[in-house]
Order: sequence, then C-alpha cells, then structure tokens
Amino acid sequence: MTAALALAAIDAPPSSHALELYPEDGIRWADLRRAMDKAAIDERLAVVGQDVVDSDNQVFTLVSVEGWPAVVRVTRLGSSPWVKAAAEMGPSPELPAMRAQAAKLEGSFMKWMAAFGRMPRVPSVY
Repeated sequence: MTAALALAAIDAPPSSHALELYPEDGIRWADLRRAMDKAAIDERLAVVGQDVVDSDNQVFTLVSVEGWPAVVRVTRLGSSPWVKAAAEMGPSPELPAMRAQAAKLEGSFMKWMAAFGRMPRVPSVY
C-alpha cells in the first residue's frame, strides 16, 4: 500500500496551489467569518457586516435578537494566541452585564477559531 501511494505521489502533476491543511499556529485568518458566524449563533446574535480595515484587522457588526448592536474588532497577532477579539455590546457597552456578554462573545469566537484551525482545508481549484 505504501509503495502504491509513493508511486502515485511521484506521478501526480505539480500544483501551483499550496495546501493549507493545518496552520502552524492553529489559526487560519480565512476562518474569521466562519468563526464569527458560529460565535454569533452561540450568543443569539447575527452578523450583519464585515469590514476589512487592513490585512491584520477586521471589524464585524452584529445585532442581537432584541435589536441591540454589537461590534467586534479582530486583530491578527504576531504571537500566541495569534488573534484577538475585542467586543462591545449593546447601547451601553460600559454596563457590567454588557461587558460580561461581550466577554462571552469573545470567548466563543476564540473557541471557534481554534476549532476551525484544527480542521483541514484544501483550497478550491475553481
């Protein structure tokens, strides 16, 4: 079996697409939207906007079931944990209940980023 696989690998045509199966740091920047969508569902929110500020920063706009706004700023970091999310929730983000809900959203986002980072991805050829 090993010999057959080795032979198939030798005969496979070269590809210009680099495979990004498992990122070295466990974080794949392309997974931001997927992770934010899942975190939003966890916290009973919906993502209504995504703005790319630059190659290392994105801002997500969310809305709660009650119609309250939320903003999450996501920043790529140069060291572990490799990405940071800073959320502000509700019409009064300084209130303790809103800060607690923002912290839950940040935690859920980080959980999903790690989960998606463990999933292999092969780039589409189309």
